[in-house]
Amino acid sequence: MCAVCAPHATRATHMRCSEGETGLSHVHGLRHDEAMDTTGHDWKRLGGQLRADRLLRGLEQQAVARKLGAGRSTIRNIENGHISTQTPTLVRYAALLGWPDGAIDRVLAGGEPEPSGSAEQQLAAPSDLSARIQRAISDGVLVDDQVVTVPIGDGEFTATIVVRGERPPTDDELRQWGRQMRAVEDALRNPPPPADTNAD
Repeated sequence: MCAVCAPHATRATHMRCSEGETGLSHVHGLRHDEAMDTTGHDWKRLGGQLRADRLLRGLEQQAVARKLGAGRSTIRNIENGHISTQTPTLVRYAALLGWPDGAIDRVLAGGEPEPSGSAEQQLAAPSDLSARIQRAISDGVLVDDQVVTVPIGDGEFTATIVVRGERPPTDDELRQWGRQMRAVEDALRNPPPPADTNAD
């Protein structure tokens, strides 16, 4: 059974494991302010997505600035949408967060960082889920999605986690969710050894 929890629950989100079990988690949703330039590029949305991903990974602005060799004010301007072109620092920032090629353009155009075939889309496809679960994984705004490969015996299975919600989380809630998600990933990838049933 795969399970995950997040603080201050407001709505259910589904996690499906490719070898059988399903579970529910809860977390707040993410909202952003729309601010497009004359080309239709939504720089404020891009900055908000980068900021949310940074918080989910437990990174502070100053730490990101050091890793990128940039000033903290530069990172702040990117996250606030106070840019209008794809600078080298912006591209390196996206790469630092694990965004794939083309993610910046997708977000600027109103999409998500992950291309077709992301965790969210992998989870939304199965038709053998109840209507309640299908609604839970499709309603609201995407907060986070992860695909975790878990070793079991000589094989492995894949846990797909999609987190959606109705209201934007606070910075502290994003950080707390990120910490919990990293703990869940670590527990799934490094399960404790089975109990010795022959022990007295």
